[in-house]
Amino acid sequence: KMVEKNSRFENSLDDLIRQSKSKKDGLWEGTVTEYLSLIHKNPKITQSAPSRVYDMVSMKGTSEVIEFEKLPHYEDMVRYNFFTEEIFGIEEVLHDLVRFFRAGASRTETGKRILILVGPVSSGKSTIAALLRRGLEKMETPIYAIKDCPIHEEPLHLVPRSLRPEFEKLLGVKIEGDLCPVCKYNLTSTERYQDHNGNYKWEDMLVVQIRLSERARIGVGTFQPSDPKNQDISELIGHVDLGKITQYGEGHPLGYKFDGEIQIANRGLIEYIEILKCDIKFHYVLITVAQEQLIKAPGFPQTYVDTVILSHTNQTEFEKFKTNKENEALHDRMYPIYVPYNLRMRDEAAIYRKLISKSEFHDKIH
Repeated sequence: KMVEKNSRFENSLDDLIRQSKSKKDGLWEGTVTEYLSLIHKNPKITQSAPSRVYDMVSMKGTSEVIEFEKLPHYEDMVRYNFFTEEIFGIEEVLHDLVRFFRAGASRTETGKRILILVGPVSSGKSTIAALLRRGLEKMETPIYAIKDCPIHEEPLHLVPRSLRPEFEKLLGVKIEGDLCPVCKYNLTSTERYQDHNGNYKWEDMLVVQIRLSERARIGVGTFQPSDPKNQDISELIGHVDLGKITQYGEGHPLGYKFDGEIQIANRGLIEYIEILKCDIKFHYVLITVAQEQLIKAPGFPQTYVDTVILSHTNQTEFEKFKTNKENEALHDRMYPIYVPYNLRMRDEAAIYRKLISKSEFHDKIH
């Protein structure tokens, strides 16, 4: 029996290893031309980051809120299944949150702001951010990027601006943004991407399917304040690659590492932890990212980034920040959502049940 048990274990182990390899090997790869065919079949694969987050939440479905009376302006409020197992008692907050993502997906001015969750300790701000990060990693809608692009950018950026109106009409999608410095260099300096007349064969550039991953630093970034004297803006916007600068020289795309948290969060979300504890210079980088979807790296033109900026802070810090006139420009570009403590007994009991069920002693409680 022991031999049989070990054999079953080894077979199960082999199956799991094979599954993990097949998932990795199953990622699509092809040319831009082939990618355009995929868009024709499923235009949703080109969706923006806010649209991706909104779909992620709404696709899990909703249920009706009937336990309590709804406040004015919340008559259409529903309970989002995406949050129901982890967040309790703050339905109004989640309603406002999803409304913001919907605005971003619709490309309205409201959606072009820095989302900031404001509330006391343990009110659920970090939990909301963690759920959104993990949710993006599990998204089933495929995402594609230009191969070897450091910021995993949308392949449609390769379409020349003069041809975009025709392609938008043909494919039924909106094309926004330009190539990052590295992809532009790869297109213009690689011989196989040029014909005998010197025209760029952008349609032959390679495209790969990607999976958003915080660990792999693909589409999910986090930024946390530390000692202002030691923290550098390069954590957000990248830095010179000292190992390659002597080979390529200053101002060369391959001599710079586009690996700042904002850059690697392209196509997804960046969580800005305790945003108001950071030096002011770290705030103003976000203004052009939120408003214009552009980020400036030293020595390069502004680069297009498509990401949701989710920040959070406590009430005291926010009130102090808000009353300082020097912060007026940044405050006007923020979209605060207040996250209070839950005050309903039923939901408080649900919170404790969740905590106990996740602990190691839950089966010992009677």
